[in-house]
Amino acid sequence: MLDARRLLMLAEVDRCGSIAAAAEALSYTPSAVSQQISRLEREIGQPVLERHPRRTVLTEVGRLLVAHAERVRFELEAASAELVDLERLRSGTVSIGAFPSATSLLLPPIVRSFSCQHPSIGLTVRSAQSKELVNQLVHGEIEVAIMSDYEWRRISTTNFYISLLARDPMKVLVPVGHELANRGPIPLEVLRNERWIVRADHPTTEGLLHSCRMAGFEPSISFETGERLDLQAMVAMGLGIAAAPILSLGEVLPEIAVVDILDPLPERRIFLAHLRRKRLSAPAVLISKVIRSGAQSWAKRTDGDSSRVYPATNEVVAV
Repeated sequence: MLDARRLLMLAEVDRCGSIAAAAEALSYTPSAVSQQISRLEREIGQPVLERHPRRTVLTEVGRLLVAHAERVRFELEAASAELVDLERLRSGTVSIGAFPSATSLLLPPIVRSFSCQHPSIGLTVRSAQSKELVNQLVHGEIEVAIMSDYEWRRISTTNFYISLLARDPMKVLVPVGHELANRGPIPLEVLRNERWIVRADHPTTEGLLHSCRMAGFEPSISFETGERLDLQAMVAMGLGIAAAPILSLGEVLPEIAVVDILDPLPERRIFLAHLRRKRLSAPAVLISKVIRSGAQSWAKRTDGDSSRVYPATNEVVAV
């Protein structure tokens, strides 16, 4: 049987262009490399190198062996990576990121499930807006991220593989005592005289303004807030009505009714992303699977509810 170490040494000579350069790259003496190549030639009974003054060139047999050597190198590197992954599954760590609504409402049961299944793996969760999560992925601060965007404000995902987790529709929130609280789907135009509570500098506000204008009116904005919980509190107190994606609501306050709208309202895309150029660690692969499963389970729990988040139809997209 051929000696794999000699095959790899031959491949290094080919890569470097000479025995001397290969010896330097491998931290051997040139004579040691030359001896191993000579032994390989004796072993197969044919020359593998043509030695010229300035460069060493492979023979036809040498080229054949180098092709096999590269496959051997690939398999050895894959084996080493799998051994590292196996060790990481026993005592590894993984860092993930998520936008705020997902951090507080979607991730907790997922994190609990992952920690129970893999107690030896350390898990770190970072909460940030989706644009910041892109930066954290690029700089290697996290391995995977749960992000969201809207059709008119897409995040550039050129450098990522993404798994679509869910589509999160926007609904209208009114106080339970509101005359429209118990009605079925209504035209958005019916709400033209209402006072609106909106999120300051938030894409949902952009979507609401666009939808209202398409329905033929400019919404009257009475309050702006930076926090999703403040939004619910203000609606519950009867200070106005609001529109919000379902995931951002969590448990809807009992003083609030969710109203369906006949007009198309914006929905946000929720997706899992990781860098295309970087191989995921074994813990990152595991947490990604748990996140996808958890997102599907969460969507199914709301099935039959008019305010449900529904699963995305596509699974993995390379963009």
